[in-house]
Amino acid sequence: MLVLFDVDKTLFMTSDPLMGRATTDAIEAVWGIPLPRDAIRSVNHPGQTATRITRELLRADGLTDDEITPLLDKWCVEASSRYLELLADADTSQWAAAEGAAEVLPQIEHRALLTGNPEPVARARMERIGLAELFPAGQGAFGCEAEERADLIAIARRRPETGRPRTRSPSATRLRTFRAPERLASRSSASARASRMPMP
Repeated sequence: MLVLFDVDKTLFMTSDPLMGRATTDAIEAVWGIPLPRDAIRSVNHPGQTATRITRELLRADGLTDDEITPLLDKWCVEASSRYLELLADADTSQWAAAEGAAEVLPQIEHRALLTGNPEPVARARMERIGLAELFPAGQGAFGCEAEERADLIAIARRRPETGRPRTRSPSATRLRTFRAPERLASRSSASARASRMPMP
């Protein structure tokens, strides 16, 4: 079984305004559009990928998808770089992982991140809360790879480090995605709230 973990409010329990600022700073750098630093609050962003949030911000400012799409990859690089710059000077001493995560995660053999964050952002957060080595590079899927979470799941399933050739029927193996806040100290309660999908 492959278990995919969201980052925000699932493994990473702390509010982090740095990504909002990195988002708008990168929009200005790439499209030349200055937005208020709190512009991200105008978008219904919980559960959305970073690229979808950026698209919605730019649509609200009057840009068309034809103007947005070709530069999204460039935005991802710029936003990730800006986030890491901001993080380098930030006090993250109050950042916290989900209770019990460090103890429970090693017991799950096939695990990976599935998050709307750009990969450098997600991995930097995991590093700061002490979970980075539990999610090796090359696994999972991240918000600059697709705008829709369903597409991210498909990407994660194809990764050679996490996806395995189907050896049993689809109903015999499962993929679980953790997106809601969980008390990871209790595997049974977390599993009860997980969604299930066939795994190759």
